[in-house]
Amino acid sequence: MERLDRWLFSKLAGGGRTVEGRGTFSEPRKLEELMLPREPESPVLLALQEDPEQWFEEMPPPPADLAVVFSRLHTAGVKHLGVGYPLQWEAGDTLAVETMRAMMDRFDALALGLPLKDGTAGEPVAAPFLRASVAYEDVIGGGEDLPVVNAIRGTAPELGGEKTLAGFTRLDSEKKEERRVYLLARWGDRVVFSLPVVMEMARRGLGFDEIRIEPGRELRLGAEGPRIAIDFRGRALLPDDAGELEQIPLNAVIARTLPDGFGENSRSGVYLGDGRELGPKEDLAWSSGLAAEARVISSAPVRKALVPLPRPNGLLEILLVGAVAAVSAWGLRMRMIELRLCGALALTAGAWVLLLGWIRGLGFAPPPLAILGLPWVAWAGVEFAKWS
Repeated sequence: MERLDRWLFSKLAGGGRTVEGRGTFSEPRKLEELMLPREPESPVLLALQEDPEQWFEEMPPPPADLAVVFSRLHTAGVKHLGVGYPLQWEAGDTLAVETMRAMMDRFDALALGLPLKDGTAGEPVAAPFLRASVAYEDVIGGGEDLPVVNAIRGTAPELGGEKTLAGFTRLDSEKKEERRVYLLARWGDRVVFSLPVVMEMARRGLGFDEIRIEPGRELRLGAEGPRIAIDFRGRALLPDDAGELEQIPLNAVIARTLPDGFGENSRSGVYLGDGRELGPKEDLAWSSGLAAEARVISSAPVRKALVPLPRPNGLLEILLVGAVAAVSAWGLRMRMIELRLCGALALTAGAWVLLLGWIRGLGFAPPPLAILGLPWVAWAGVEFAKWS
């Protein structure tokens, strides 16, 4: 009953906003107020580019070079790093790979970006995706229309260290769209997320159990984080203005030519992406679309405050309930059952308008379920009396 009362209050207060509190005198309802960020932030992209000076042993960089890159970025103050192209080597040096993984675990959060597919032979949810996922059963209203995946695209992808997270860069089983981007997908009994969503959760220091998913309405990143509008397929609409994405050549890390204060100024996260002219087209497409996808998250409304709406004075509430009860009893005196039914509906509509005035106009929150139920209690009493 309390859940129904909360739902009615949410509709009366405007709908679409979080309602907290039990609605008692000691724990009044609290209504969420939202605001838009003043200026959406854009991440920094460290782009793989052609390397005529051979700062790296080969392209893309092998594990030994990446270990150096990760170490220097960590030293520069980068706390959250996303790798937007798959790390795959046919035969990586074992010692170099272990060193690279150890460097990954030094960050507050490092997230790998990997393409996912829906193959004929499914695989268990990979460990870094499992760390950055939520249970499918926690999806509000069900997620039957979410895209389904069951494996990572490619051969022997690098899955990182003991703390490494992962988000997808694309869903090979879904057609790429110009105006929308997928933010989540179902893998077995888990829901996994796109790389920018994983990075935003890490940047905010939130656990993935704090994500709220309601397909057809919103993806909420924590109690006070962005509320991103999504459709039933888990897609968000891309903005018309993607903003400016700062790009720095990756070899600047090795050459020690990063801008002053690079780590401290990169609050919205740093990504590694493929920017080579002859790089894989899918990885190039992800890098070029990063600004728009990041803007979807950084421009979404966030919580401004929780405004308490207390119960009215006890005497006023008794008078309100008594007045609605008296009017309901008086208004159901008609002889025909059809007229009495119409009267109950009209009285309910009147009580709804009355509650709108109390909640939106006066800033009080009387119990809506009790008041809206009074006409129907009166109707049931009248019917019982007439037929008995």
